[in-house]
Amino acid sequence: MRRLKVMNLAAYLKDYQRTLLTANHFIPLTDFNVEEKMPQRKQVLLGKILFHCQFCSPGLS
Repeated sequence: MRRLKVMNLAAYLKDYQRTLLTANHFIPLTDFNVEEKMPQRKQVLLGKILFHCQFCSPGLS
C-alpha cells in the first residue's frame, strides 16, 4: 500500500487482483485509512485478516 500511496483499505482492495472479487462484500468494514506508521504487529494482524477473508468469501472456490 505504501508503494502505491493508497492509504484507504477499501480502495486498495478493489485494485488488488487477489481481493478484487471479495472487496465489494467488505466495503463497509474496510472503508478507512491505514496509518502510514502502523506498528508491525498490527500490520501482521491486518494481513492475516485479509488472507482469511480472501478464502472465506462467497462465490470463490
